[in-house]
Amino acid sequence: GDGIAICLRRNGSIFPRETAFGVESFGSEDQMEWSFTFAFTEQLSDGDYLDVVFRNVDVTVQATLNKGYLCVTKLH
Repeated sequence: GDGIAICLRRNGSIFPRETAFGVESFGSEDQMEWSFTFAFTEQLSDGDYLDVVFRNVDVTVQATLNKGYLCVTKLH
């Protein structure tokens, strides 16, 4: 495809579900820089770990992740 999906994994499994994250485009030219963001509210437990992963990356597409920032906020 011509887009990628960014997913969140909790303890190694897609969380909350794969369809919760839309497909984004890298752009139309080589060397374009893009920022992908998402935000949602979910319950986590002590000891949970999170990963942000790229999915749906075509074999003809080259992408490099240079910087990343993940913020989790505890709601009271």
